[in-house]
Amino acid sequence: MNSLYHDSRLRALVAAFHRIARAKASMEAPMQCGHAGGEGWWGCKADGGCAPILAAACEKLSGEARQAVVTALDDEYRAQAFYRAVLRKFPHALPFSRFVEAEARHAAALTGILDAYGLEAPPNVHIDSAEISASAPATLAGACEAAAAAEIRNDRLYAEVLLPMVAAYPLIAAIFERLMLTSRECHLPAFRCFAEAYRMERPLEEAQV
Repeated sequence: MNSLYHDSRLRALVAAFHRIARAKASMEAPMQCGHAGGEGWWGCKADGGCAPILAAACEKLSGEARQAVVTALDDEYRAQAFYRAVLRKFPHALPFSRFVEAEARHAAALTGILDAYGLEAPPNVHIDSAEISASAPATLAGACEAAAAAEIRNDRLYAEVLLPMVAAYPLIAAIFERLMLTSRECHLPAFRCFAEAYRMERPLEEAQV
């Protein structure tokens, strides 16, 4: 599935989350999910079914949920740093040149959650680190294979560990699910495709990313 689709859905979720956070902070307006009637695409309903979602978004973030967001953020940071390390060896190489920007957007979505709860986001300690720089493979095929393996780990991390930790926070869970699906349906297939192309020395069009 196209990465632009996933990015647009992620932006909509983050915007909904921050509308609620702003309403909570100001207490000047009723908290609304922002959908135009019927069933919202993150699962809320116009007939009052939004209430549990709105209430959960306004709860203080639990220690477990905060740890889930920080863990997800660190994983996005690590991916961004790895892509940058690969691009230092292979400037403009696809799909890294496209996905490095996506990882920055994903990290921004997660730091935005922490910010909405008045929590400070940790910095990206992986950028330009010796560990990440040394982990960049010597070939583009190897780099794509390593990135594909990381996407599989990312998918499992969200599905098996992080999503259960934010089950009480439906909008955060929806953001996590969107990040997981981006990894599964966009990044992983692209890395596999490019790994094969680089092994076979077969050119690929950017439109396939």
